[in-house]
Amino acid sequence: MRTKRQKLDRLIESHTSETGTYASARAKALDELTFTLFNRLGSSEGDGSALSVSGSDHSPNRTWGRSFAHKALAGAAS
Repeated sequence: MRTKRQKLDRLIESHTSETGTYASARAKALDELTFTLFNRLGSSEGDGSALSVSGSDHSPNRTWGRSFAHKALAGAAS
């Protein structure tokens, strides 16, 4: 836990030199970490990682790599 806190402190220090204030740096760090978290959650949905709930149907073949927008557009065209 201590090393994670140290990494967070270094990130905030880095952003403080960019933004000028601790509050802005902290907000920027939280935005960056939130973005990373959601990217990881989104990428793990189809690959069967440990974040998936067992028994749920998240097979990657279900969408064949097409986005929701692609399917909606294809459905509107027919």
